[in-house]
Amino acid sequence: MPESKPPERITQFRARKAAAVVVMLMGLLMFLDRFEMIRHGLASEDWPTVAGVVRDFDTRMIGDVRSGGTWSFTVHYMYRVDGHEYSSDRLRFSRAIAERDTAEIQAMLERFEPGRTVTVYHHPQQHDLSVLEPGVDRSGWLGMLLAILLLILAVVFWIVPTRIVSSDSDSGNGGQGQT
Repeated sequence: MPESKPPERITQFRARKAAAVVVMLMGLLMFLDRFEMIRHGLASEDWPTVAGVVRDFDTRMIGDVRSGGTWSFTVHYMYRVDGHEYSSDRLRFSRAIAERDTAEIQAMLERFEPGRTVTVYHHPQQHDLSVLEPGVDRSGWLGMLLAILLLILAVVFWIVPTRIVSSDSDSGNGGQGQT
């Protein structure tokens, strides 16, 4: 007659499976997001270019000023392709928030001063998909690596058996329950 599993083992088993599903979904969503970002970033290096005009540039510090801060940038720009006007706020294909010093911030303020002409890289068929800085930055690749690590962690949660540590140390197996 087969042994029945203790209730705590069943609870831990279910918790591990639930955790595996949650981590798998997080990893999958992050993987798909980074895949698209990297795909567009790599392709954008070969996209056609047009002249655009900066409409607005906004910087915002996130975090503590004393620690150097982290900056968020938003550039609103307009451009024309085949007689149609488009607008966008995509600086680059990235989810990163920049850590920049004062000189770099000043250079960006000058580069994206409202009214200034900028080079806009636009998708050859989807003209409303554009970027000012083509390519993929480090955050895209790091995000992809993290997504893959989350997927591996989910598989480990799913397949590695749960161990129950028994409070009865004289059971003959060093206090370890069956796996």
